[in-house]
Amino acid sequence: MLALAKAVLEADGIEEALGNGLHVGQMEIRCSDWSLIQALPNEEGFLEIRFELGIETDPLYERPPWVEVECAWLYGLGRILRSCITGEFDFTAARYLATEDLSKYSGLRSTWFKRRFGLLNTGRGLLDEPAPISPWLSSLLSVLLQWPGTDIKGENAASFLAAKTRIDLLDVVLERIVEQRALYGRQSGTPMYVVPTQEGCAPVPRAMRFAIVQPMLPRRDQFDDKEPCRWSGKLMAQHRRHLAAVCRLTYQKLRTWATAQELGEDRSATSEPLVDVILFPELSVHPEHVSHLRALSDKVKASIFVGLTFIESAKHAAPINQGLWLIRTETPGGGRTFQYVWQGKNHPTAHERKMGVRGYRPFQLLVEFPIGADTPTRVAAAICYDATDLALVADLRERSDVFLVAALNQDVKTFDNMVAALHFHMYQPVILANMGEYGGSTAQAPLRQHERLIAHVHGVNQVAVSVFEVDPNTFKSTAKPKPAKELKTPPAGYKGRPPC
Repeated sequence: MLALAKAVLEADGIEEALGNGLHVGQMEIRCSDWSLIQALPNEEGFLEIRFELGIETDPLYERPPWVEVECAWLYGLGRILRSCITGEFDFTAARYLATEDLSKYSGLRSTWFKRRFGLLNTGRGLLDEPAPISPWLSSLLSVLLQWPGTDIKGENAASFLAAKTRIDLLDVVLERIVEQRALYGRQSGTPMYVVPTQEGCAPVPRAMRFAIVQPMLPRRDQFDDKEPCRWSGKLMAQHRRHLAAVCRLTYQKLRTWATAQELGEDRSATSEPLVDVILFPELSVHPEHVSHLRALSDKVKASIFVGLTFIESAKHAAPINQGLWLIRTETPGGGRTFQYVWQGKNHPTAHERKMGVRGYRPFQLLVEFPIGADTPTRVAAAICYDATDLALVADLRERSDVFLVAALNQDVKTFDNMVAALHFHMYQPVILANMGEYGGSTAQAPLRQHERLIAHVHGVNQVAVSVFEVDPNTFKSTAKPKPAKELKTPPAGYKGRPPC
């Protein structure tokens, strides 16, 4: 989308064309190498567009009356970008119009004239299929499409609103391209996106609080090898009851843990969370049971990363394995919102491949928490076998501050050794949650001697909740004053992560 916006804004005569109703059906896009489109290479002529206006303007692409004449080209650019995301000539349409999927309820449908009054430009509003729609891109679309009466806030929106000319907006896009090019994981070929939990908040100098939840269900033998996405009503009810009980146990454990802290039990009555992040294992929660996690988050004010059970992907016509980030954002007046962001698994295990599961990791997410001495803390997560991808963890070493692994693995000893190696080579805390059927959930950090093992659950067939604090800022730089705890020497070649 950034490469397309750059090419459009650099085209001669584009302002007049956009103002006169230019749409994707009148454009031809050429790329010198489509395989490199995510990497955003810095070369002239990498992406070019050609356009030719039609004789008559389609009413769908006319300037609406609430858009000023001098801002018509901005609205036109928003039309094109949104059409390219949804894959629809009608930029107001939902995905429903292309797929005609009658198997599920997808909201009330209306005319394009009514829809353009209230476009939802978040990832969930644009596509059913999980897609990397960052808050930056959502804010850009909202500003370009100029929904009447909407007050769009935040640093990103302010920079978009300040852009009055094509060159001003091009500068904003080029700045974002430089940022995304620096985040791109070149060894794994993975684009990375930063999603803040609280936009515009100054970081608070304190340690981060984590909880590892180790449930018992579902067991490995409860998955149908021929139909991994299918669950009987009896199994669904059993899993729902178990998840509800595990969430109650987690809440009680966190409250008990809080009584031993300085703020004591009163912390739950304040805006400060009991913990910042709760980690569940791989394949531990059915998508229909996510409401239990929202209720748990409301009680402890935490963001949650969880491995979802297999989901049928319309894009691949096959099951995929992915995790879900429930990113909690506190709003003024005591309210809250949730951002739902998916984290895919690119490397299925041999058993998953026999079940027909396809790899799917279009991007890597970095969740940014306003916690840290000088800069925010970025947390990355991977699904089980992806954590063994050395290309991915090598890319993340310079970009994340904490690495989470949602696992369902019976070879506990191997994954213990993997976490022991990763926490040193990535030089950051590594936290792994495994299913209670196998045990072995652990958290380790590059501290010396006995302090490196922060938490570990031994034994099989156990439900467990581990709670702890860890300060990721200690490992961001090699040039630090003498810390309270003695650290390991950094690995060879490590020069510290750059400021966010």
